[in-house]
Amino acid sequence: MMRSTDQRWNIADLFEAITEQRGHATMIVEGDRSLTWTDVDRRANAVASHLLAAGLSHGDRVGLCSRNTAAHLEAYIACCKASLVPFNINFRYGVEEMTYLLDNADARALVFHREFGSVLADAHRRCGSSIEPVQIADSSDAAGWPNAADYETAASADATAPVVERSSSDLVFQYTGGTTGMPKAVMWRQGDLIELLAGSDAPPGTDETQTSRIIDKLDDEPRRSCSAAPFIHGTGLLSQMANFFTGGASVILGGNKFDPVEAWRTIERHAVNVLVIVGDPFARPLLDALDSDPGAYDLSSLQMITSSGAMFSRPVKEGLIGHVPHLAVLDAFGSSEANGLGRSLATAEDLDETAAFQAGEDIRVLADDGTFVEPGDRTPGRIAVCGLIPVGYHKDPDKTAETYPVIDGVRYSVPGDYVRLHADKSMTLLGRGSSVINTGGEKVYPEEVEERLKEHASVFDAACIGVEDERFGQAVCAVVQPQAGAVIDEHELHRHLRTRLAGYKVPRHFVAVDDLHRHPNGKLDRRAVASTVGDAITVRRAADSVAP
Repeated sequence: MMRSTDQRWNIADLFEAITEQRGHATMIVEGDRSLTWTDVDRRANAVASHLLAAGLSHGDRVGLCSRNTAAHLEAYIACCKASLVPFNINFRYGVEEMTYLLDNADARALVFHREFGSVLADAHRRCGSSIEPVQIADSSDAAGWPNAADYETAASADATAPVVERSSSDLVFQYTGGTTGMPKAVMWRQGDLIELLAGSDAPPGTDETQTSRIIDKLDDEPRRSCSAAPFIHGTGLLSQMANFFTGGASVILGGNKFDPVEAWRTIERHAVNVLVIVGDPFARPLLDALDSDPGAYDLSSLQMITSSGAMFSRPVKEGLIGHVPHLAVLDAFGSSEANGLGRSLATAEDLDETAAFQAGEDIRVLADDGTFVEPGDRTPGRIAVCGLIPVGYHKDPDKTAETYPVIDGVRYSVPGDYVRLHADKSMTLLGRGSSVINTGGEKVYPEEVEERLKEHASVFDAACIGVEDERFGQAVCAVVQPQAGAVIDEHELHRHLRTRLAGYKVPRHFVAVDDLHRHPNGKLDRRAVASTVGDAITVRRAADSVAP
C-alpha cells in the first residue's frame, strides 16, 4: 500500500486505512449480495490494475456511466487507487452530449452498463480518441459496446494494490451544467474533498496523522445509508463516500426507475439509517406511498432523510415526519461548485420554512455592486464561500475566473445562487440569477433547448423558461413561434427533441405564439415570455378543470 507523501491524504489511502480496521464488516449491500470492506478493496485493486494494464497513467480520466450499483462505487475507488481521475457521465445524455463530454474530459477509459454501451461507442467513434471500454453486464437486451472488456472478469482477477504515487492533490471531476448548456467539469482536490466530507480536526502534519484522526472517529455502530439519488450526480455519490469515511455501509436501491414502495421496503429489509434524496421530486412520491398505506412499513431504523439539489418543501417534510415522528430531515444547500453553503434540519419539534437555511462557516453574501452584504441587510446577493472549494473548471479559465473570484486577497466560490441574509445568519434562498431551469435536480439551460427547437422545419423562433411543477420544482416550457404557414405539432416536436437531447431537457409544455417580440438587440425579454406562458397555462388548466 502506498501512502501519500504530502501533508494531507488521498481517498484511496483513507479507504485502505479504514479497510484495515473494518475488514470483514459489511460495506455494500446490493440485493441479496453483501460485500465486505475487504471484498471491495480486493475488487477495486483488480479494476485499478486492469486500467493501468490498458495503458492508463497518472491523471488520466475515467468516465463512469452506470445506474446505482456496487460496481460504480468500486470503480470510483479503483480510479483513486490508480491515481486516475474519475468523472461522472449522465446516462440520460444522447450521442451528441456524450461526444462532447468524452472529448472535453479527454477520456481514456469508460466503465458503463451495457444498456449505455451503444451510445457511448457511437460517441467514441465521433471523437476518435483511444478509450478502454469496460462494460458492466445488466438485464437489458442492448447490444452494448462490441468487444468491450467485461467488468466482472476484471474485478474478479487476482491483484494487489497498484504501486503508484498518490497525493492529496490528485483530482476527481464532477461534471455539472454549463452556461452554454453543455456540462463543465468541476475539479476537486481529493484532500479538500475528504476534509469537506469527513474532516479530521487535525493540525497540519503528515497524512498518517490526519488519517488516524478519521480512524479514531469511526462510528462504533456503522450507519447504513441508501441513496435514491443517482451516483452520476454529486448528491448520490458523495453522500455514500462521506458515509464510507465514517466506516458506514451503502445499501443499493436497485431498479431502473425510482420506486417509492421499493425504497420503503429496502429501508425496512436492510435496516437503513439514512435515506438520501433530491428534494420534492423524490420526497413527494415517498410521502404518497406512506399516505396510501399508513403503517405498512417498519421504519424504526430510519433516523434521517438528507436532501440536496432541489426544492424540499415544508409540507412534504411535515408529512414525512408525521408518518415517522422520530425522523430528522436534513436539507443541505450546496452545488457541484461549492458544498456546505447552508443547512436546514427539520424535526417534529422544529420545522423550518421552505428554502430557509442556516449559513455554513466561511459564508458571505456578495451584492451585485461587488460589496459584501452584512447580516440583517435585506439586500439580495449571491452566496459566496471560501476555504475548501474546487480548483476550478476543466478547460475553462474564463468561467473559472467568474465563478471563483479573488476578493480582498481571498478566493471564493460564487456559484450564482441568490439569497437574503438575516441578522441571525439564517438565509432565504431566492434562486439562480441566471435563467437556468432546475427540474428534479437536473439543470436545463434554455439556450440549448431553444437552438434544438429551431432546427425543426416548422419552428421560426423559440424560447424556454421554467414553470412551477408540484413534483419536479420546475418543468421546462417552450414558447414557439412557427414558420409562416406552419402549424406547431407538439408530438412531432417531442420526437424531434428526444433524438437530440436528454429526456429531462424536453419541454413538458408548449405554447404557440405569433411573435416572440425580441428586443432590437436580438435578446429575449424573458419576463414577457414568462407572462405569456403563465397566461397560457392558466387558461389551459382552467379548460382542463371543466372538461367532461
